[in-house]
Amino acid sequence: MHGAAQDNSRATTLMGAFGLAGWWRSKAPVFRFVALFLLIVVLFYAISKTPIMHERVYPAYLALSAEVAGWTLGLIGRDVEVHGTMISGPHASVTVQIGCDATEPIVLLLATMLAFPAPWRARLLGAAIGLPTLLGLNVVRIASLYETRVHRPEWFDTLHVQVWQPAFIVAVLLIWITWIGFVTNRPTREPPDAATDDG
Repeated sequence: MHGAAQDNSRATTLMGAFGLAGWWRSKAPVFRFVALFLLIVVLFYAISKTPIMHERVYPAYLALSAEVAGWTLGLIGRDVEVHGTMISGPHASVTVQIGCDATEPIVLLLATMLAFPAPWRARLLGAAIGLPTLLGLNVVRIASLYETRVHRPEWFDTLHVQVWQPAFIVAVLLIWITWIGFVTNRPTREPPDAATDDG
């Protein structure tokens, strides 16, 4: 009786171990996605703290963002000048600073796309569409904030914090969901030997 009990206990332990192994195998893609996503994000924040990023890359990027936003405002007839990261006009001025550069939404979107187990062509296509979309949206944000500073300065903080920040979160989610739908619904090619000859 004692030997039979030990055999049953050993069998239960083995079944539990195999069940855990099966559960791990079924969840492994999820864990890989999360681990790779976190690795990309951590690497970005580590690189973003380096002196070269703060002294050269960010200032150049912010100045370029201001330049493009100023050019956009000029298209709608606004008489503005751009000096570095500052857009100034006859009645108001705004400065493009870190936090108004769409860097974090872009990194989050690219990290989710690169970490997702999709073909590299699909990942690169998603990045090629998502990156300019968020950059263009950021230009619209900067231009709209300048217009708000001119016409409704009391709305500036509300638009800056309570409208545009959630808007970028929504934009990232919409791009991500659209891309996931494209990736998961792509038709798979049938192997040549899977075709049957009805003749």
